[in-house]
Amino acid sequence: MKRSLVYLGVASLALFIAVGAWMVVSKIRTWHAQREPLRITVSSIQPANSKVSFDHYLVQVENVSTKTIRGFSLGHTCRCRGWDSDDKPYPYGINYTNPLPERQLLRPGDVHEMPLEADPGLPPRVWVDLVHFERGGNWGTNLSHKDGYVRGY
Repeated sequence: MKRSLVYLGVASLALFIAVGAWMVVSKIRTWHAQREPLRITVSSIQPANSKVSFDHYLVQVENVSTKTIRGFSLGHTCRCRGWDSDDKPYPYGINYTNPLPERQLLRPGDVHEMPLEADPGLPPRVWVDLVHFERGGNWGTNLSHKDGYVRGY
């Protein structure tokens, strides 16, 4: 009888350890799968110049994933009103942008810079809304509804 209780205790402990390890590994895999594939950096206000005819922030987009990205869309705050491709308005103060299709291809480690019109006294908050990967698959919420506009060549 004592031996049976010992075996039952060891089996229960082994099951507890296996389930715990599985949960930890699942959490780590989920965290890695949900990590943003793009790192966004926003500069201070840049004055108009020969390349950009308006005061602007310079938004730097870096592919920090291990996959090639063929298209992306960024959301940002502003004192503005924007509309999606179906002419439905975005909430006031939120807009979305993406570069021209020929500028959307980012290999791992690539960096792309794009100007964002300056809103005096209101530094923008910029976030990744949608990413299309070259070999298929997407990342992001696509609140911009820009799926058809986010595409590489």
